Amino acid sequence: MDDDLEREELALRRRLLFRLLRGHRFDRPDFTTEAIAEIVPEGVIAPGRSLFGTPDKPGRTAG
Repeated sequence: MDDDLEREELALRRRLLFRLLRGHRFDRPDFTTEAIAEIVPEGVIAPGRSLFGTPDKPGRTAG
């Protein structure tokens, strides 16, 4: 019984994946969607600071 359900779920997942990829061109992708969330939310980085420091500008510190 469990094997039948797993096979059915796998088949449904494959069909969904192929439906999502139908018409997608990997050589020339068309980015027409918008981001779900900001990459780094506002307020996480203090003004004038960066997530990644350089020798002349220190990055964000823990705490």
